[in-house]
Amino acid sequence: MGFLDIFKGNKASDSDLKNINLLNINYKTGGDPVVAEPAEAAESDDAGKGPEESGSKDIKNGKKRSFSMGIEQMVTLRKGKYLVLLGRLHGKAVAGDKAIISEEHKENGKCVEVEIIAFFDANNNELPVKEAVNCMAGVIIDNVELDEKSLMTIHSENASFREKTIGIKEVLLNKYLKPFKFRIELEVIWDLSLTELIELYDVYISYHKSISEKPFEGNVAEFDLFMSLIQLKLLKEKSVYCVYSKKTGEPFMKTLKRINSEKGEFECSSPGIILYTKEYKEEAEKSLKNVEEIELREIVNLKEDGNCNNAIEELLIKAVYSNGADIVLFNSSDSVVMSEDIVNRPKELDGEILNPKLVKWMLLIGQMGEIKSHLEMAEYDYYYDMIEKSVIEAKLLMPVQHPEKKPKALVEASKGRSGKVSNRKNYRIGTSKNMGINKEDDSQKGVTIRNDGGNLRVIYRSRIKLSVIKGKKGRKAICLFTDMKRLRDMYSGEWTGMIQPPGKIINAVDLVINLSSYKKGGLYISEEMYKEMENKYLKK
Repeated sequence: MGFLDIFKGNKASDSDLKNINLLNINYKTGGDPVVAEPAEAAESDDAGKGPEESGSKDIKNGKKRSFSMGIEQMVTLRKGKYLVLLGRLHGKAVAGDKAIISEEHKENGKCVEVEIIAFFDANNNELPVKEAVNCMAGVIIDNVELDEKSLMTIHSENASFREKTIGIKEVLLNKYLKPFKFRIELEVIWDLSLTELIELYDVYISYHKSISEKPFEGNVAEFDLFMSLIQLKLLKEKSVYCVYSKKTGEPFMKTLKRINSEKGEFECSSPGIILYTKEYKEEAEKSLKNVEEIELREIVNLKEDGNCNNAIEELLIKAVYSNGADIVLFNSSDSVVMSEDIVNRPKELDGEILNPKLVKWMLLIGQMGEIKSHLEMAEYDYYYDMIEKSVIEAKLLMPVQHPEKKPKALVEASKGRSGKVSNRKNYRIGTSKNMGINKEDDSQKGVTIRNDGGNLRVIYRSRIKLSVIKGKKGRKAICLFTDMKRLRDMYSGEWTGMIQPPGKIINAVDLVINLSSYKKGGLYISEEMYKEMENKYLKK
C-alpha cells in the first residue's frame, strides 16, 4: 500500500469535485494527472535545484510560479523525522522550494515556513520524485508540530488568496462531507471558525444544487443547523466588515439584475447586504478599491475591555427589519443566507412603525449612479414603480412637539453624521389626540393640514407644533420618517412622532421622507408626483 492509498477511500472522486462548480478547477476524467515519473524526475534539468533555479519564473509570462495545496491528512516517516502532507496540489512545486503552512481562514492562525524535500505522486507513490504539477501528491518536509484538526494549506509565498481558498474548499469537501455521505454532523463542524463554516456552507450548497433542482428539500434540518451555527458565531465575532454606499450612508444593497428579453422587463433577485469576515478583508479591499461610491466599514463588536456592544446584531436588525434586506451575502455572492435566519426579530420592534419595503427600494434607487444605458434605465424604472406602490401603502412618522415643551424657534438635529437641518420652522396645528405613537389606536392616523394662502392651518381644541422646511419651487415641505430611529437621528428628544399617511397632507405641503445629510438616502415627493403615484397604483 502506498502513502496515497491511506486516504483514497475517503477522498472525493473527480465526479464529485466537478459538481462543486464554485471550486473552478479543471479535473481530468479517469484519474489524476501525473506529471513527473521517478525516472523522468531524475533526468530533469531542474532536478535538485532550488526554487530560484528550477523554473521559479514562468517562461510564458515572466511571473513567478506559485502553488497551493489543502492538507487533507498527515503521515510521519522514519520514526517521525519526516512529515508527508497529503492533498491535491495546484500549480508547480519543485524539491527545494520554500513553502508556508498556514491556517488561512482562522483569525491569528498558525503560520510555519518549511522547505520541500520531495514528493510522492498519485500513481507512483512508493518512490519520491523531485517535482509535481497539478496532481494528487504527498509533500515531504521535515517534521513540524501541526494540529491535524485545523484546516491548513501549504503554499508558495506568492500564492493568491483564491488559490489557497480552493485548497481549503477541497479539504472541507474531503474531510467534512465525503466521509459522512454529504451529511452534516454538528460535533464535527462545531470548532470551525466563522469563515471556515461559511466556506463549508458554500461547498455544501453547491453540491446539493448540482444533484437537485430543489436542494432544500429533504435537507431542512441541516440547513437550519447551518443557520443556527452561523448566527451564533457571527454575533460573537470581534468584528466584521460591511459594504456601505457613500451615496445613501446605509449598507449597500446588492441584487442580481437582468432583463427579460422576451417580455422586455427588468427583473432582480432579493436585495441583500454584503458582509466580509476579517480573513477576507484584504480581498474585499482589492475588489472594492476601484468601485466609486462604495466603502468598507468595520463593525466592531467587542470593545477593548472585552465587553460585547452587540454592534453586529444592531447592524443586522436595522438592515433586515428597517432597510428590508432579504439576504446576507458572506465574502462572495455565492454564500447566501436568508436574512431572517441570521438575526432574530427583537420583541421591542413589535408594533413599531417600520417601512422596510419602501426603504429597500429607496436605497436601491438612491445608490445608483448616472444612468448611461437602457439596462440602467430599466432598473431605475423598476425601483421607482416599487417605490410608488410602497409610498401609497406606507404609514410614516411626522415629527411633532407638545405645546408644554416650549420649543426653540429653530430645532437642531441630533449630533452625529446627520448634521443640522436648516430652514426649519415651527407651525402650530391643533388636535385632541395624544401625540405620542399609540400603537393600538387606529384613529390616530394623522391630521388634516390645509394650505391657506401659503400658511398651514388646522383648527382643533388643543395645539401641537410641527416642523416645516423650505421645499422646492417655493412650496413648504414636511419631513416624514419610515421609523422612529431615523426620526431620532434628526430630531432631539423634545420631538415625538405621529403616524401620518402621506395622502393626508400632500395637498398642503410637499413631503421629504427620511431627511438626512445623505440626499440620496431620502425621497422628495411633490403633490404632482404623489397624484401620479396614486392614480397609477389605484388603476392596478
